Parts: sequence; structure tokens; C-alpha cells
Amino acid sequence: MSNLRYLPKYKNTVVDLNKWYSFLLKRMTVGDYRVTYLRTFETILDANCPFALKENARYIRLTELYPLPGRKQKKVSEDKFRIYMELYNFIMRDAGLLNRDSVTEPLNRFDKMNMWDHRSGCSDPSRSTVSVLASIMFYRF
Repeated sequence: MSNLRYLPKYKNTVVDLNKWYSFLLKRMTVGDYRVTYLRTFETILDANCPFALKENARYIRLTELYPLPGRKQKKVSEDKFRIYMELYNFIMRDAGLLNRDSVTEPLNRFDKMNMWDHRSGCSDPSRSTVSVLASIMFYRF
């Protein structure tokens, strides 16, 4: 006889995750970059991940480099909002929420990709959007 305490439970939180992700994309198109939207999505994402969001290596690395402001109604720049959206995208892929298997090995297939060509348009590559996204994408666990 199996122990009922350890049976997986059904969570009806995926619907909220999909709705809020769509909502964030719509907010991006109209230029509404409020911090409260990102924080709400993080709460929903955390409920759907098999790991704690605040213990995820990608999340820790980005939030240390680019912390969100404390006031919930404060807006952030378009670049910062986009960086957080990309972070959530990678975390959802890591968690297997985007119709893919969970990542169990380091991402090494892009090691030789040149992300720093002259078309990036940033004079300081270490602070560009491409730089931040690359650091998230190529981060080794």
C-alpha cells in the first residue's frame, strides 16, 4: 500500500501562469513596465516550478545585478523589464514548463557563439541587454 501523503497533488496554477505571462507581454507592447506586474508573476511562477524560484542560480545572479525597486507601483526601464521577461523564459524552460524536458546538464551547445559583434549597439558590452541575457543563458550550474 502506498503512502497517500507522498502522492503528487494536482495544482490548478498553470492557467494563472499562462494568463499572467500573456498579460506581461501585453504590458510590454503598451509600455507599462510596473514592478508589481513582475513580482506578481514571480509568485505564480514560483508556485509552478519544481524548485524554489529564489534558489534558482539564474534568478539569484540577475537579481543581484539588477534588483527590482522596492515600491510596487514604480516603473522600471523597458530594458530591465525585457531582461526579467527573458529570465522568466529561461526559468520556465529549466522547469520544463515550456513543453520541453527539464535542464539537467549545463547548456554548452552555444559556447562558441559570438554574441559580441558590432551590431549590438552598446558601447559597454558588460552592461548591454545582450550581455545580461547571455550571462543568464550561458550560466553554468
